[in-house]
Amino acid sequence: MHKSIATAILAILSLSICAQAQDIIIESRPEGQNFQNYQELEGKWLDSNEPVIRAKSSAPGLSAQTIGARKVLFQIAGTSSTVAFLPTAARFFPKLSAPAKMNVYATWPSASNAMPVHYVIKHADGEETVDLIQDGWGNQIRGGNADQWVPLGAFNFNSGADQYVEIRTDAKVKAVGSAANTQYYSDAVRFTVEPLGPAAMKGAAPVSAAPQVAPGASTTPINWMFDITSAQNAAKTQKKRILLYFFLPGNAASMKVDDTLNSPIVRGIVNSMYIPVRMDFSQNSQMAYQLQIFKGGTIGLYESDGSPVMHITERLTADELAARLRVQ
Repeated sequence: MHKSIATAILAILSLSICAQAQDIIIESRPEGQNFQNYQELEGKWLDSNEPVIRAKSSAPGLSAQTIGARKVLFQIAGTSSTVAFLPTAARFFPKLSAPAKMNVYATWPSASNAMPVHYVIKHADGEETVDLIQDGWGNQIRGGNADQWVPLGAFNFNSGADQYVEIRTDAKVKAVGSAANTQYYSDAVRFTVEPLGPAAMKGAAPVSAAPQVAPGASTTPINWMFDITSAQNAAKTQKKRILLYFFLPGNAASMKVDDTLNSPIVRGIVNSMYIPVRMDFSQNSQMAYQLQIFKGGTIGLYESDGSPVMHITERLTADELAARLRVQ
């Protein structure tokens, strides 16, 4: 009899322990944690892959940055052309096995540049919206707020799949800083039983961080100009070459080139050796044709007097492009 009661008590305790809420991280790529709990509802979502250190958050607990994240690109820097249509939305479902109060956090990579980004938390007691700035470049928030767990609050959640954190943007979205692409990220959301401490929110700087950034690399965004005459005058004064980039809004090749141009090693070379100019191919096709440039996603290098050095039309890695840009 006593054995039977003890067994029953142990069974009840076991069920209780199993029912306790567990911390959960949900990531937006198939290779990530609990991807099955992620869903995109509307909007033009893109894979974010390169450069690796800016394509996905490095917040503690996440999968390797090499798996990338998901993003919506609204506008390429220096243009007025809209790439993605609004609104956009994606959801992260905790799907708890038992009701629990959970602390909720979100994170994004350092290429993020959008405000406001709405986080809608659907919980047991109703719904709450938290508006955040995704400022990966540090335009408004010193040092930026990427690569860390940003708290959304603590909420009561029921079990099941009808509660979530939704990330959403609408017509009010704009760039935090004008020098980088206007884009926001659906990277990962974290639910924890206990609040995260400082180390768990941001973590220590990795020992391998220094070797990832090559000598001459830069964390400063490229300071684009948009007028070729002003750029030529600046090139003569500063004794630099001109980098003329013809992009095409919404074009896959142009997006690839933009990602490569945003890599630290390429930014370092461009900022130190060139006067960079961005031109919308669709709006400046006559000039492009005169320069023997026939498609978006093409980079032209010129001496300060306007004489051509080379055209770069193929898709290159950051290291390959850096090698081309260093040519004397």
